[in-house]
Amino acid sequence: MHTTPRDDYHTICYHESGASTRREGSDAVLTPGTAFLQPAEDEGVFNSDDLVDYIHVYLPIAAVENLADEIDTRTALYAEVPVEFGCRDPELTRTLAQHISVIRETPTPSAIEYDEWTINIGMALLRYAVRAEDDALVGAARSSLTPRQMRDVVDYIEQCIATRITLADLAGLSGISQFRFMRAFKAETGFNPHQYVIQRRLARAKSYLRNSDQTIADIAYDVGFSSQAHMTDVFRKKVGTTPAKFRQIMRE
Repeated sequence: MHTTPRDDYHTICYHESGASTRREGSDAVLTPGTAFLQPAEDEGVFNSDDLVDYIHVYLPIAAVENLADEIDTRTALYAEVPVEFGCRDPELTRTLAQHISVIRETPTPSAIEYDEWTINIGMALLRYAVRAEDDALVGAARSSLTPRQMRDVVDYIEQCIATRITLADLAGLSGISQFRFMRAFKAETGFNPHQYVIQRRLARAKSYLRNSDQTIADIAYDVGFSSQAHMTDVFRKKVGTTPAKFRQIMRE
């Protein structure tokens, strides 16, 4: 396998299973549970003796740089993504494994989910790059939302529940970065923004199922799910039943 330089993305290659992989010119080995950190400008040739299962995560350079700027000056200046083959950093590999599992269970991710995944994986990468603990790294970036900011965000979500809501939209209402908003919002509500939006969509869907004769497909679109199947899948996971069964129970 040969990789070529990119001018827009850093790449993290997570080795899930299969044979070990070696990079030409290096003694390092990529084995299951380890990762290959490849900055945008890097290229190389890799060899394996058998089948390998890789997951490639592409992090936009601009997103990583903006995140570094948000954290602190030291990180912005010194956090260069290293070339490392066979990275075993516990936090980074754990973060990758957890997010890969979530991604596989999310066939139609929302814009907010994409943004949150980028921030969470980007944070783990930056912490590894500067070898700093979380409290020291993000201490300068702690933030909170005023009651007015929270009210504006909650009102926006309720008014726009049927539309595509992004992390940038919500952070823009508060006048702070997406990174700071995500942390502040969770501190205020106990939910990350995506989880909160899903809860509100479910609450609206339950109300429609109880009190209207709309079809389940129409309700799904009216509360912002991408399809009836998407809403049914979320219902099963969060409510423990299907929308049709929920409607039947509520009307008995």
